[in-house]
Amino acid sequence: MTRDWNLHCELRYIHGRPYNIVRPTLVYRIEQWPSMMAWCEKEFGPIEPFVPGIVGQRVKVNRWNQRVYADLTRFWFRDQADRDRFLQHWS
Repeated sequence: MTRDWNLHCELRYIHGRPYNIVRPTLVYRIEQWPSMMAWCEKEFGPIEPFVPGIVGQRVKVNRWNQRVYADLTRFWFRDQADRDRFLQHWS
């Protein structure tokens, strides 16, 4: 998979489970966010929003173990294969 400088990847945990995060750059987010959200919901089902914590605190979610979460800046994928599918589509 080629590196896309518009999409940054990292790994974080929600309630002890690893989630694969994709954070689009600000410019890319402004241009593509509504389309990205619509595509994710079509591909993976409803996206569970979560309440972002203050920087350095744990992420707060309403329902645990969801396939995909989204906040205002990131997509959180439970499965790496889902993250890779997202990257392949948006790169």
